[in-house]
Amino acid sequence: MTAPSGPDRLDIYHLRFLIDLMHTRKLGATAQNFDMSTATASRMLQRLRDAFDDPLFVRGPTGLTPTEAAMRLEEPVRRNIEAFDRLTAPSVFAPEAVERRLVIASCGAVFPEVIERVAAELFARAPGLKLTLLHRTPHLWEDLHEGTVDMALVSGFSLPPGLRKMLLFRSPAGVIVRRDHPLARLGRTISPAEAGAYPRLTVLVNSDAGRPTYERVLTGTADRSRRDDEAAVTAESVYDILPVLESTDAVLFAPETAGRVSARHYAVVWVPFEAGRSRDVEVHLVWPEHQHLEPAHVWVRGLIQKAAAERFGTPDFSAERERSE
Repeated sequence: MTAPSGPDRLDIYHLRFLIDLMHTRKLGATAQNFDMSTATASRMLQRLRDAFDDPLFVRGPTGLTPTEAAMRLEEPVRRNIEAFDRLTAPSVFAPEAVERRLVIASCGAVFPEVIERVAAELFARAPGLKLTLLHRTPHLWEDLHEGTVDMALVSGFSLPPGLRKMLLFRSPAGVIVRRDHPLARLGRTISPAEAGAYPRLTVLVNSDAGRPTYERVLTGTADRSRRDDEAAVTAESVYDILPVLESTDAVLFAPETAGRVSARHYAVVWVPFEAGRSRDVEVHLVWPEHQHLEPAHVWVRGLIQKAAAERFGTPDFSAERERSE
């Protein structure tokens, strides 16, 4: 038998590496995600270039820019990874036979909208599978690695090595205010500066910067020198401060999904920011590598993905490809 050449020289690890690099656009970041040196990552990239007979990425002012060939490869490669994962997953899974507890960390306003759908499936099909729901903490990554948390919903993209991620939904930014707030009466989009003229409430979240606030994520500010106490009230859960919004002129920087959910239960509305004045919020489901093929874990992740798609729509991956890191 002759030695393999071209794409036959690749394995699933190379394909996962390629998809991660398509997202990060930075060789160092992908090397960190795969717990390897930059030199090893460079060799991995060269192997991919040789296999597909294309540079795949060229250097740009903000990082690596995929070539047209790389852009064409992304979806087929993603489908092949998914097919491989299905192939290597246990062939038989009986939800009704599961006896275990899964711990999920999240503090966003949207998670109750997802978990109500997941819980209905669990009650009907897996009565022995129990859930514990926790607030996210500053040591979430350690909790996932150590197994005290099984999966988490987070805002942001970069992850430490040994964790996997799945984009659940993407949402534009704005502010939540009471229904008769002066900003709501404008009847138009607003700028972050206009919102900043009012007392600000904020919610702690997990993201690339560790544990910043909604406000920093939405406005793209990861400056750790900014003080959390610039906000009038800081909370771990949006539900702790929504009553304050109902009765004052305070504002809460928040994604549209959180605004829509909040408006169902409180006398508030969501006012969008002007186009280009803020970044969209991306919410990912994150889990540790060692749990990736565990049957109950796989099943619950699928339920969460389905519930998020039903409630908030399927994420547009083309926007993710176009985003500049």
